Amino acid sequence: MNESEENENNLIELDALLSFTPVPIVILKENQILKVTPAAVRLFGGKRKEDVVGKTSLNSPHIYSRMVKRQVI
Repeated sequence: MNESEENENNLIELDALLSFTPVPIVILKENQILKVTPAAVRLFGGKRKEDVVGKTSLNSPHIYSRMVKRQVI
């Protein structure tokens, strides 16, 4: 297996793990949301991961305030 195939397999495995994780997890790259768990989607007020993936902290500042509010309660 070459490195490209191995990377693709790792991403598939990561997606599978994230889809069944009950806690909010967000994977960012340069402030852009790349991957989220279903719990993180709900925390951000979305209905599906496409509602959150691709957003940045600059164009969605409410995401972080929602996280803080939910953690305080």
